[in-house]
Amino acid sequence: MKVVLSVVMSLLFFVCFSQETSEYNLKKNKKGVDADLIFNYYSQDGNNSAVEGGIGSQALDNIGALTVVKVNLDSVKSIKASFGADFYSSASTDQIDNNVSSASSEDLRAYVNIGFEQKLLKSGQTLDFSLGGSSEYDYTSVNGGISYAKESKNGNSEFSASAKVFIDKWSLYIPSNARDADRMELFNNSTARNSYIVSAGFSQVLNPKTQFSLNAEYVLMDGLLSTPFHRVYFSNGVVGLERFPSQRTKIPISLRVNRWINDKLILRSFYRFYTDNFGINSHTLQFELPIRFNKDWTVMPFYRYHTQTESIYFGEFQTQSANLLYRTADYDLSSFTAQKVGISLLFYPLKPLVQFSKNGLMLESIQLRGGYYGIDYGLDAYFGSINFAFGWK
Repeated sequence: MKVVLSVVMSLLFFVCFSQETSEYNLKKNKKGVDADLIFNYYSQDGNNSAVEGGIGSQALDNIGALTVVKVNLDSVKSIKASFGADFYSSASTDQIDNNVSSASSEDLRAYVNIGFEQKLLKSGQTLDFSLGGSSEYDYTSVNGGISYAKESKNGNSEFSASAKVFIDKWSLYIPSNARDADRMELFNNSTARNSYIVSAGFSQVLNPKTQFSLNAEYVLMDGLLSTPFHRVYFSNGVVGLERFPSQRTKIPISLRVNRWINDKLILRSFYRFYTDNFGINSHTLQFELPIRFNKDWTVMPFYRYHTQTESIYFGEFQTQSANLLYRTADYDLSSFTAQKVGISLLFYPLKPLVQFSKNGLMLESIQLRGGYYGIDYGLDAYFGSINFAFGWK
């Protein structure tokens, strides 16, 4: 991790301080307000529920709505806000207690994030501060962060860095059939979970047709990292709870390359390597191919491939010893291969779709997105969304 950050910092100093021009090309904010209204739907099914120890239905349906607003206060200052809610019904969480169709089968998650951005045009720098939070029936979270970006004088490269912290807390809902020792341990321990994230990135325009970006993160989590209502069925038939160490570190490193092919076609590629101290190593590869049919319509097929190794704490149903200190039957931590495929359709005409008032609110574009997501251990999911983009000039 230190080597990667050192390389990124070296690139920053080489690119940003070796330019001969005297003025920066950092873009000023345009006057007005931009807003996106997004509705999404997700549905999945499978038979490896972590709530039931790696067996049982994973059927889940989620309906969400999200609003994102950016208000440009002047040419260098802006306020950003996002708020939304997700309503879901889940067959697996309905098995937390013995009361089928209880409150645990449905939940509403609400969240809000607010940010302030300040540009320093003369030096090509951008500062961003953010605060946010979310709440659902068994989990609350607050977060804060700061980010910094430095653009080169010719505008062809940029270095960025950020830091963010999440302060979370569980409300304990523990299966009634879990063994007493596990139940008492959770009741006695702290219900807090904290996450600390630092990242650094570098982007560069290589030539008129090619651009790349490199990003590295370091994540430290501490506190109650297991999910209190995830069961583990031991080889002797006894039922226990998922247990993890009190700290976890994650390191993802990613590379993006965008290649302009012609006036109607762009290839966007993405690769990420991930590793953590739970024993998981993963590789993710994604391709997007925006195809512009005419001045108004763009179609974008996309494909994502993911493969990962198994966590050292994972075991299938009734395969783990009751003497293990740390264990889980959550298939998200198993060895698997996943694939996502779909298509996006964007209608963005030169003139607004709807002009609500002269020099006022207008509907600028509509985007539809849908696809399929599958994991080789038996989970199948379908998703879709619609995005309405508004502007107020």
